Amino acid sequence: MVVFGGAVFMAGGAALVLLDALFPVLAHWLGAGLYWMLWGINQLIVGIQHLPGSVVGGIWIAGWAAALLYVVIALLGATMVRRKAGYLLGAFGVLLFLILCRSARSFDRMGQAHMTVYNISQNTLIDFFDGEHLVSLQDSLRDKQVLFAAQPHRWALGAREQIAVNLAADTSLQHPNLWYSPPFIQFFDQKIVLLEDAGQLGPKGATRVGADVLILSKSPRVRIADCLQQFPCKLVVFDASNTRKQASRWKAECVDLGVACYDVREQGAWVYKK
Repeated sequence: MVVFGGAVFMAGGAALVLLDALFPVLAHWLGAGLYWMLWGINQLIVGIQHLPGSVVGGIWIAGWAAALLYVVIALLGATMVRRKAGYLLGAFGVLLFLILCRSARSFDRMGQAHMTVYNISQNTLIDFFDGEHLVSLQDSLRDKQVLFAAQPHRWALGAREQIAVNLAADTSLQHPNLWYSPPFIQFFDQKIVLLEDAGQLGPKGATRVGADVLILSKSPRVRIADCLQQFPCKLVVFDASNTRKQASRWKAECVDLGVACYDVREQGAWVYKK
């Protein structure tokens, strides 16, 4: 229906150009007819999308896989036109290859360990992927914000079960391979400090706690030197909840101290893969 409508619309558009020069009145009625035909096709598509089961979400297909699916369609079309079994066998061969790749990817996901700090302006969202299990540490975000920033990545990694923890609740969490007790996080063997407030530094001379990554969030009024004094680490990450001015100041301090840093707002989401 959509293909037929598109063909009619293209032919009608060509005729409209000719009629506009020769018979303006007929061109007006043809243009009105094409307009209402296009409106009807759009309404039909919208109506189909609202039918139960008409739209399936959460399916991630890589670009190369999509290209191979088009090859399968072309081979099936060649089978019907040429009536040769070779094209059909080729289509089945490509499908078998795709199935094997999908199975290998699913097996690999079972043991994956990913951590992602997303770029959401003025907010914090951190995902921990343990196999197909997902735990999120986040602010009070709207569904649209999460859908735009994180959902494609979650589909790509095959996340199926999700636990969301609101950072404002100051809640501790213990998961098989994830432990969170503000400001400390341990994900597998990765030790992380999520510093959101200067009060989390503690008094001078407090016990030093080593970490792999220090994540600064919500623009706390701290100096990098003071942070490293209590939480010596290899990398400092600034998430997108910090102000640009504060992040710039911290980057300059990191350069002076010779410490690696990563600005999510400028460099995109920060990803750790075990």
